[in-house]
Amino acid sequence: MDVAQLVHLDHAMLHSGDLTDGPSSLHAELPAGPGGLGMRRRVIEQGLVVLMRAGLADMTATGDGFLYGATEEAASFLNAWKPPYVGLLTKTGLLAGRHLYARRNGRP
Repeated sequence: MDVAQLVHLDHAMLHSGDLTDGPSSLHAELPAGPGGLGMRRRVIEQGLVVLMRAGLADMTATGDGFLYGATEEAASFLNAWKPPYVGLLTKTGLLAGRHLYARRNGRP
């Protein structure tokens, strides 16, 4: 995924109630004001740097730009977390990913 896709996925995961047939949002809706997604973009870019330094994410240059993905080490790291919140993030992440994929492929 590129950074723009990650920003949309981040929003969809935390505010899944906005999705068609989505579960309740994990975070309350806050008025972000102008530039809210731009602010999230900077935070996500900074987070990607941290994840790459830790060996949990990698970056690939393609003709379409830079794409980011999880490394094999990321699965072990995530499996070490057991709080309910992480489980909810996993479920909403899968749902948000399917929603984003469907939108990119012209499906509702």
